[in-house]
Amino acid sequence: MSKAIDFFKKDMSSTVVSSYLTMNGAAAEDLSANDVVSLNDDNDVKKGLTPARTVEGKIAQHGSEEVFNSGSSVYISVTSIDSTHVVVAYQDGGTSNYGTAVVGTISGTTISFGTEVVFNSGNSAYISVTTLDSTHVVIAYSDNLNYGTAVVGTISGTTISFGSEVVFNSAYSVYISVTSIDSTHVVVAYRDGGASGYGTAVVGTVSGTTISFGSESVFNSGNTWYISVTSIDSTHVVVAYGNSAVVGTISDTTIFFGSESVFNSGDTYHNSITTLDSTHVVISYQDRGNSDYGTAIVGTISGTTISFGSESVFNSASTTYDSVTTLDATHVVVAYQDGGNSDFGTTVVSEIMDIDMEFGSESVFNSGTSEYNSVTTIDSTHVVIAYRDDGNSDYGTAVVGTISGTTISFGSEVVFNSASSGYTSVTSIDSTHVVVVYTDGGNSGYGTAIVGTISSGDTITFGSEVVFNSANSGYTSVTSLDSTHVVVVYKDVGNSDYGTAIVGTISSGDVITFGSESVFNSANSYYNSVTALDSTHVVVVYEDKGNSSYGTAIVGTISSGDTITFGSEVVFNSGTTYRISVTTLDSTHVVVACQDGGNSNYGTAIVGTISGTTITFGSEVVFNSGTSNYISVTTLDSTHVVVACQDGGNSQYGTAVVGTISGSSISFGSETVFNSGDSDYNSVTTLDSTHVVVAYRDNGNSGYGTATVGETNDTTSTDILGVVREDTTTNNTVKLIIDGIVDGFTGLTPLTDYYVSGDGTLTTDSDDKKLGTALSPTQIFLDSTDFVLQNI
Repeated sequence: MSKAIDFFKKDMSSTVVSSYLTMNGAAAEDLSANDVVSLNDDNDVKKGLTPARTVEGKIAQHGSEEVFNSGSSVYISVTSIDSTHVVVAYQDGGTSNYGTAVVGTISGTTISFGTEVVFNSGNSAYISVTTLDSTHVVIAYSDNLNYGTAVVGTISGTTISFGSEVVFNSAYSVYISVTSIDSTHVVVAYRDGGASGYGTAVVGTVSGTTISFGSESVFNSGNTWYISVTSIDSTHVVVAYGNSAVVGTISDTTIFFGSESVFNSGDTYHNSITTLDSTHVVISYQDRGNSDYGTAIVGTISGTTISFGSESVFNSASTTYDSVTTLDATHVVVAYQDGGNSDFGTTVVSEIMDIDMEFGSESVFNSGTSEYNSVTTIDSTHVVIAYRDDGNSDYGTAVVGTISGTTISFGSEVVFNSASSGYTSVTSIDSTHVVVVYTDGGNSGYGTAIVGTISSGDTITFGSEVVFNSANSGYTSVTSLDSTHVVVVYKDVGNSDYGTAIVGTISSGDVITFGSESVFNSANSYYNSVTALDSTHVVVVYEDKGNSSYGTAIVGTISSGDTITFGSEVVFNSGTTYRISVTTLDSTHVVVACQDGGNSNYGTAIVGTISGTTITFGSEVVFNSGTSNYISVTTLDSTHVVVACQDGGNSQYGTAVVGTISGSSISFGSETVFNSGDSDYNSVTTLDSTHVVVAYRDNGNSGYGTATVGETNDTTSTDILGVVREDTTTNNTVKLIIDGIVDGFTGLTPLTDYYVSGDGTLTTDSDDKKLGTALSPTQIFLDSTDFVLQNI
């Protein structure tokens, strides 16, 4: 599964809040989930608290600066050795550019340093340091002869001592980066000037204070620049360089590389890489092909292969000396020099979450016009689609689909009703049985149900048809309560079009019987949709024609096996509401998706919370800013849903989007087209927490019934942390205002709300992230309730 990352810059004048900065681009390592160390080129270090850790205050700021070297220092690299100690390695310009290191001890927000110790009495460059354990580090660097060299450092309290220097490459070595793979092994990656500038790596083995190296392995047979390496487990590393990355596998003291993968189609500088988990990394870089913008991308590792999601700009200006580090499996920090803001040192924080989709190839399940498509999952690799086959006299038809990866194939189509069948809806009751409900045009439009049995993988057979409503029935929808019970909802034309529900009981495999009908809305009810909360409760949503066509919901309770009663109706959208679909998150929460006629027919969603027989709703959120038709929603897990629709704002294309739920709020990622043609009668079902199947009529392909498999991507959003209102030198640390009045702006309109766009520009567009309200032409009042501080 590939991932994407989408950074949100805090403010157009933001400077360093907290960061790692390693001049050679090697990824630094974190102290803990909430602690980071910040370095600047005046050789000062300070302990930094992330803003999220001081939410209870009005200002988040760093502790006092402490000098670790009273001379010009470059090629600075830092690593944490435990939660209160770091080692800083650097070139000391005050001692003939000797390679030097020092131990820093952290107490609260203060950092103090021990004695500086020289590890190389010569010109040391391209320095990179990594931690082996709480008392040992390895430093790799280019020595006075420009040879690639490494040394083991041993920490005792605030003192560091070094073993003997060992050459790992007897040639000009630059762009050196080192990472530990366990407590006794490291991998060093570098450009080998003795081998035409090839990208090369070598495994180092540590024994006490001694390090030895295996054979060198080339990972790129060409000029290799801006190298950074990170370990993903004890036998695998990922190297980023130029515009590519490669996975290395370690066997004893030898490293083998898979195929190189390009993450950017142009040149990239200042690459830095960090590990999220054993299958994911993040690379940050300067994108030379895009105005030198700071850019990041997520790589997904499978075996010896790495694939990439979408690139995302985190700084829309020239970005240099960027370095990325992991806070935890879903958060990273990028530190960089912002050429668009006086070369100030700047940071950006991102949270990674599942909010995007990508789809495999489309597969036709019916070579004729198919309508009223409905799809249900029977297990993680099989679905059943029920539909009206317009190419076969409008007969009710079903087919089993088998999924392999993101490909779906189909068995033979089977007719379950040899007459015109409308409003088909299907639900699975176990891994081998489904129930289909529909309007039987061959029997006066009566509401009818039938049980299907799946055998031999992709074969389906049906029992006898059973009428549940002896009148014309429209807008039918069915959900399963358990393996022997379903609930059907419908518009009962024989009873003034009232919204009606009934419980069906399955016995003897494929026999279904029904209890008594129960009215849930004594008015004309359209676009009925039902979902089960548990074995005795359902939620029904519908357009209530008796109440100005408002979107309405109600909770139903099942008792005595086949009796259903209802609580009070609740409006979730006070406007004309069409194309309604509902899905269950858990036993007390649902998500409703619909077309909001009161808001330009935009696709809209809302979270409902159930307590007993009462349902309440959060705020409505737009997922598609266009006329959204044929909407269907399904649950991925308790905090994520997928909505499929026909996007009237994009040529009626079939489109899907992932929604993320937090409490009673829902937010959406980027929309993804699953069919570049007019798609209607969409229906979506979940295979597992990362895969869905969408079935639809492809009007771009003769109206054929078509299906495709979707897979979730990971992507990122980051909220505003605050505003920095004081100038500083590069990488210096300043106060972050997260609440109160901030001045220094120009041209503001008093009493106007201001927002921040994705590139850091101040706007009045309410679709962007809210910053605060202008009090005067130069002042904005920041209210921390207007934006979320990341819980890092």
